[in-house]
Amino acid sequence: MPKVIKPFDYKNLTGKDPASTTLVKAFVQHKADVASIESEGKIKRTSGVAYKELALAMADSQQVILRIKDTGDVFQVLVNNKVVPIKNQDNISKAVIEIVDRLDAGRAAFQKALLRKKIEAPVPKGIKTAAANMIPALQERIPALKAEIEAVRSERLAIEAEIAKAGENQNPIKNENADVAPFVAENVANETGESNKKA
Repeated sequence: MPKVIKPFDYKNLTGKDPASTTLVKAFVQHKADVASIESEGKIKRTSGVAYKELALAMADSQQVILRIKDTGDVFQVLVNNKVVPIKNQDNISKAVIEIVDRLDAGRAAFQKALLRKKIEAPVPKGIKTAAANMIPALQERIPALKAEIEAVRSERLAIEAEIAKAGENQNPIKNENADVAPFVAENVANETGESNKKA
């Protein structure tokens, strides 16, 4: 049987007081996990009624706010920032069931609205996107990159010239033969001439 939630301690309402702890357990018992619970402790007024707020953030991102009078009783409940009528307002244990039913019924619509809000959220004025911030930095790099490209191109031409020069000197024996070829031909001619004379 669910534990009866006693009136809240209005003066010491923090979200960690005994009544708040019991409230969280009641939500969990009805399969509605509470991610956090807190109260600013500030006194607010509406329609002449003084109250403090106890805010619950549910695990599915929905929000529940209990407005508590100085008597420790809940006089108003908000689900996702909308005031919802509660039949068992004077019995918070039964009111929890009504709130959970409201959370379950509105979960799909809430998640859909939350997703749409995230997609449509505009970029605040004065805040540039990462892409916009990158453009000037990339443009500043262009001259340096061009200089690097020219340096690489010059180095490539120098290497190609070295390769061509090395290719010409690749067969030194052939070059040496080319240098002595005239002398060999002259000697062969002289020897041939002398042989003809003797004959």
